[in-house]
Amino acid sequence: MRKRKRPTHRQMRDWLSDIRGERTQAEVAALCGISQNYYSYIETGEKRPAVDTAKKIASALGFDWTLFYEEGSIANLDKSMEGVKEQVNEQSTNL
Repeated sequence: MRKRKRPTHRQMRDWLSDIRGERTQAEVAALCGISQNYYSYIETGEKRPAVDTAKKIASALGFDWTLFYEEGSIANLDKSMEGVKEQVNEQSTNL
């Protein structure tokens, strides 16, 4: 059996976990029509979602789906995350 290589910290999608907030992986996965296991792989950086799945996750969590494909540029990601965190905070206060 092939042993999975654990992603490095740089590959981890900490931003996705931050956006998910208090919701469980299972809750987000159910909203997106995917398994919790697959969502976990996406969140930990072991898998990159297909465009349609990225759009579903982004829609469920309220961010721009292209963030999944901008990860190579840490500077762009950091800049994008500031806006995303502001959006999430605004949405949380409106609940």
